[in-house]
Parts: sequence; C-alpha cells; structure tokens
Amino acid sequence: ASGTVLTIVAGDVSVQQTGQLNYQPGRDGMTLQAGDFVKTTPNGFAIITFFDGSTASLDPGTEVGISSLLRNRPGQASAIAIALQQKSGAMWTRIAPMASQSSLFQIDTPASVVVVRGTLLLTAGQAGAGLIELVLDFLPECRLGQRPFDALVHLAAR
Repeated sequence: ASGTVLTIVAGDVSVQQTGQLNYQPGRDGMTLQAGDFVKTTPNGFAIITFFDGSTASLDPGTEVGISSLLRNRPGQASAIAIALQQKSGAMWTRIAPMASQSSLFQIDTPASVVVVRGTLLLTAGQAGAGLIELVLDFLPECRLGQRPFDALVHLAAR
C-alpha cells in the first residue's frame, strides 16, 4: 500500500483509479495510488494525505492526478518523490520537510511546474485558461497564520 489516503471533508468527491476509464464516487479513507485522479464537485472538499505527512487540500471544482509516489528512490535510500498533476481548481499543499536533498514534491499545472521541499503553497487555475496563480510561503515548518506569504506569482502560458 502507498500510505496515501483520501479524506472527504464535505460534498461529493470522485476518484478515477489507475486503469479505469470513468470516475467513481470516492470513499472517505480510501487508499490512493500513483495514476489515480481525484475530482471535487462544486460542493466538494477533500484532503489527500501522503505517506510522508504532506497534504493536498482540494477546493471545490478541483481535479488532480497523482503522477508519482516513490519511497526510497533508486540509489537514494532515504529519498522520496511525490508528483501531482493539477488539471483545474485550487489546491493548498503543505509539503513536509524532507530529510534527503534528493527528495522532491512536484506539482504540474497547465501553465507551470513547481518543485519544492518543505513549504506551503496554493496553486489555482482553470484547464485551458493558461493562467495559474501560486502563493508561496517558504517556511521550513509551515503553520497557517504564522506570517504573511513571501510571494504571489502570476504565470501566463505562452
């Protein structure tokens, strides 16, 4: 098992599991694997908790795929790699501090790629819109309300 779990906070949440063609209703506490997609409806909120303690909080109308969930990367016993593909919506992601310099947490959006280690960030945008907004807080140990955000970045696709 990956140790990556879906929590349904409110409303309707659907999951397209690896190898399946359609989305099915998500179940609170279900285990997610690399290749799965999670989609919240206009009234849905969900949290994905990863095996390292990182979390991705999905706002209503968000669609996210899990591209990679690797522990103990080849040749790097303590390194991990988690990668997400955000297709639309808004997602707050809290990335746990990583012990290995070779570890990474990556979020691919329609307009950008974000690779971070130990931070808190918001990615928001719509598929096909060519615009993604990143709100970055580069604290090694993040807590909401601890201090103002370090950067607000607007990126437009070319």
